[in-house]
Amino acid sequence: MNKGFTLIETLVSLSLLMLAVLSSSRIMVSALAWTRQAQARFRLVEELDHYKNYLSSLSFAATELVGGPHGRQMPGLS
Repeated sequence: MNKGFTLIETLVSLSLLMLAVLSSSRIMVSALAWTRQAQARFRLVEELDHYKNYLSSLSFAATELVGGPHGRQMPGLS
């Protein structure tokens, strides 16, 4: 009686293994993309929270609260 695996059994098992590896790598890539998006949203929320706290700490007579267009000045830009 022969012992071991046939060529078909080996090919089927390698195909299933390859499918599992490719599926898990796709999940990892998707998770990495979701993590990057979540980090970007978190940084935006932190910046908005900082700006909200800054504005709420101002007195009502502050020049930053005067009506009109406002914008943050970026260094090096006019």
